[in-house]
Order: sequence, then C-alpha cells, then structure tokens
Amino acid sequence: MNWEEDNAWVDLSNIVRETAKELFGVTTGKKKGDKGDMERRSTGRYLRKKEAWKEWHKRKDLRSFCTNNKAKEAVAKAKKEASAMYEKLDAKEGENMVYKVAKQSDRAAKDVQHQADKGR
Repeated sequence: MNWEEDNAWVDLSNIVRETAKELFGVTTGKKKGDKGDMERRSTGRYLRKKEAWKEWHKRKDLRSFCTNNKAKEAVAKAKKEASAMYEKLDAKEGENMVYKVAKQSDRAAKDVQHQADKGR
C-alpha cells in the first residue's frame, strides 16, 4: 500500500466517525446506575420487595402444582372409566350397549337443541 492509499483510508474513517457523531451523539463512557444501583439494593425497601416476590413465587408454584395434580387425577379417572366401557363394548354384551350409547347421545343432542330453541 502506498502513502496516498493509506491517507485515503484515514480520511474515509474520519468522515465515517464524524458522521456517526453527528447522527448518534457521543456517550460519556460511564455505565448507568453504577452507584445508584448499589445504593438501591442496600435499602430496606428493595430487600422487602425482593423477599415478598420470593414468597409470592413459592405460593404460585404450590398452586400450580396442586392444580396440575387435580387435573392429572381427573384425566386418570376419565381414562379408567373409558377403558372399562371399551372392555364392555369388546365383550359379547357390548353389541347391545353400542345401540344404548347411540340412543343416549341422540337424546342428549335433541335436549340441547330443544333448550337452544327455548332460549330464542
């Protein structure tokens, strides 16, 4: 690289830096909240708030755990009932049971439709 090319790169980099300063401004180089953050953390209000959040988080987890267990129990119960019904349907007496189930679902559908018509 000769002197003229090197000088052109220096000029170009200076132009880019000056344009960036005009568009975006210049930072001070200091981190925001260096001292203020430490002062805030040492206050009692911050510590009380932090402890309150931890307690809330524990309770939230406990609630979701209990809710999940109840849902799992309900699903297990429904699966057990469904498997018992499928075992009955697979047996010889299940042939008649299919028609009973079809009649019950038809009646239920008609009942729902009747209630909907009543509400209009």
